Amino acid sequence: MARTSQSSPDNLLVALGVQDREDVITNLLAYCIEHASCFRNAFVKSVLGLDPSGSGVRKLLVRHEFGPCTPDLSVLTSQYRRPIVFLIKISMTADVEPRELRQYCSEATRQAVMRDPCFKSVPDLEIRYLLLSLHPFEGEAYEFRTITLGNLLLALYCPPTQKKTVATQLQAIFAHMMRSYYRIRLRPNEPLSQEVLRPSSYDTVFVIFRQFFARAFFFPAGVTERRVISRSLNHNVTHIAQFWGEDWLRPGDGTSDAGRRLFIQATCSSGGRHPHFGFYLRYEPFSDCASGEFERNYPESVRSDFAQQRTAFSSRLRECADPISDWFSVGNWRKRPCQIATMHLQSNIRHVSAAALRDELVDKFARVAAVVDKALGKAQPVIAVVDNVPEGQQDQVDAVNVAPEQNPPQVSADGPAPEQQQTQE
Repeated sequence: MARTSQSSPDNLLVALGVQDREDVITNLLAYCIEHASCFRNAFVKSVLGLDPSGSGVRKLLVRHEFGPCTPDLSVLTSQYRRPIVFLIKISMTADVEPRELRQYCSEATRQAVMRDPCFKSVPDLEIRYLLLSLHPFEGEAYEFRTITLGNLLLALYCPPTQKKTVATQLQAIFAHMMRSYYRIRLRPNEPLSQEVLRPSSYDTVFVIFRQFFARAFFFPAGVTERRVISRSLNHNVTHIAQFWGEDWLRPGDGTSDAGRRLFIQATCSSGGRHPHFGFYLRYEPFSDCASGEFERNYPESVRSDFAQQRTAFSSRLRECADPISDWFSVGNWRKRPCQIATMHLQSNIRHVSAAALRDELVDKFARVAAVVDKALGKAQPVIAVVDNVPEGQQDQVDAVNVAPEQNPPQVSADGPAPEQQQTQE
């Protein structure tokens, strides 16, 4: 059989189907940190947030267990002669389990680090937590600093004359692979259902879903906040975009008041031949129902009071929603009591363009937000639906995933700009 070759340097990982395996990416990063000084300096600067000239990597551990958690990477370094160990969680998916993040930050983990033979002789050791992810993380980060692999990509630089080694070849594979991923773009003139299933070496569903609901492309009147997350249940992944207005969220006190999370939610389940989309209004306790926090933290009497409050709000909502009742159905479902209303679309998602779908959803989300504010007893603003994207900027949607506190240059559709694209493959 004749041997065929392809010029793309990320073919090895893609051909093996391991480009999104967290253990593979962890091993790749660890090897490059240990054996390539340019990669190590970029990692210290862009990921750890330290000055490479005064902060060397003194110790690097891969999947070393500390009591209840096992960080993907544990990096011992120093800043102004003070030792710091970074416990790093690497995520190649949008679904990060909150329970796992809490385990990292627990007192049991801290004590295990201090007692570990690798660190117990290090005086005045400071522990920091990092979530290094492919996608921007919009969930509860606890004590974690969150950063994306896009930041590392922008900081990479290898001299053209650098000797070819295994580490430099792996670095080239990593850089090319990340640029290929961050070039994925939503095409507004194509149907959203086709866009999320676009053939690719990468999972494009969450990328396109997040770009569709990005602030630059989609932000209705009447809402003030948004987040896009992903959840896995029994190997089925659901991508979720949530929108809420002022005073829609109210924290509880942890004992007698369950609080409230009230938000408009869009979902996309990518299982099956066609993706399934849904648009709802949800009324939840402030505690995380999925992890069982609500049941653990509150007695039956408080849970019963919350259910009554939700039922009362649903009744007010039904009265206020009469003008939009032809496409906005208010009702309680026994299996999904938090899902108090459903939105029905006129558009056929399989055939209408993403831009046209955006226009319909922006209008309907804004009207639902006004109805919710009215049901909450708030003064009613005038609904003004405007084009979310200035003329000529339809393709500029949620470009890359960078650390918000640093705001480095974004990766465009063609990869980093010429002055940024320093990585030599």
